[in-house]
Order: sequence, then structure tokens, then C-alpha cells
Amino acid sequence: MIVHVNYISLLAPASVRDFNGQSTDREMKIVPESSRAALSAALRRFPELELTIRRMIVADQNFRDMCEELAEAEAALSRADQLPLPIRAARKAEWQDLVERLAREVDAALQEQQAVTRSHIIPPR
Repeated sequence: MIVHVNYISLLAPASVRDFNGQSTDREMKIVPESSRAALSAALRRFPELELTIRRMIVADQNFRDMCEELAEAEAALSRADQLPLPIRAARKAEWQDLVERLAREVDAALQEQQAVTRSHIIPPR
């Protein structure tokens, strides 16, 4: 019996290799340049789920949109200190709330994907 196992290179997380060590796109595609900020935003919060995040960013438009919104909200929050003093605190609080809400949505999507993945690996009893 021949078993084919894919493994992820630790040196290049985005590259997938088959059992012969050849690169393959079956498992994961390279994240497009336009989604790099989205990828970074998700990875900063959930580094332990890097493989899942990379797969979902490429395959799931809704997830990619959520991550892009998170990246934009984080960028806006980082610029809040440049706002005029009378509105700074209110805007900063609004952006912080949005960042936290989006992070929870991303987390929920990741947990749902993890549950689906586990259900394919371990049959229910």
C-alpha cells in the first residue's frame, strides 16, 4: 500500500510539496498581492492558524473580505491619533469597537473551518 502525504515546508509556509518534494497547487495557492494586508491582519491575531488562514484567504471570498475590512479598520485605528482633538477619542473608540467585532467574525469563521476540517478527519462516534 502506497501512502501519499503532503507536507508544508516550514521555511516557506505558502509552498506545498507533494510526497516527491515537488511544489503543488492542489492544497494552497499563493496569496495575491492585493490580499497581503488582509493576510497580515489575520495572521497577527491568529498565528497558530496560519495554514487555515492562507487556504481560506485564497478560497473564500467572504473570509477574504472580512480580513480586508479588518486590515482597513486597523489602519484607520492607527491613524486616529492624527485626528483633531475634539473628535479623536470618539473616533478611536469607534474604530477599536469595529476592529474587535471584525476580529471576532474572523475568529468565528476560522473556528467553523477548523470544525469542518476536524469532522473530515475524525469520524463522529
